[in-house]
Amino acid sequence: MSALVFLAPGFEEIEAITVIDILRRAEIDTLVAGLAPNPITAARHTKHLAEVRLEDVDPAREFEVVVLPGGAEGAKHLAASPLVGDWLARQRERGQWVAAICAAPTALLAHGWLRPEQKITAIPRSTRNFPELKPWTPGASSWMESSSPALPPAAPWNSPTRLSANCAVRISSAR
Repeated sequence: MSALVFLAPGFEEIEAITVIDILRRAEIDTLVAGLAPNPITAARHTKHLAEVRLEDVDPAREFEVVVLPGGAEGAKHLAASPLVGDWLARQRERGQWVAAICAAPTALLAHGWLRPEQKITAIPRSTRNFPELKPWTPGASSWMESSSPALPPAAPWNSPTRLSANCAVRISSAR
């Protein structure tokens, strides 16, 4: 198995570095590609090195999964990148997987990758980018799922419960 992980300026460190670490511990061939020259500054102003620029990744190379880490700023860069759009289109054509974390589903929307029959999990504040969708609530049928509809609105943003509930990952298949 192989994975391609995008690093865009402003990405959330935990959503990229943890994923890369887990993939590599699982002995999955993982390539980290930057949308900008090294070093790439993440959301918390830490600096990171991609192994390759995204523009230098061979388009003929196949990956079972392409990973888009979130982060508000990172997701904006992913959404604006024609190269990301090209990779998403190739993943769909090849019937391969895409994992968009937290705010990154907004990039899927920007590149026309989402379809009405697909379900997503995203950070609730990114739902403003999906105006035609309604968050999932128990008993309702909608293609926008909330990872934790019962989460009290008063939960502090930085609490572990709130963070894990809002930054869930759902892998969507083109199949």
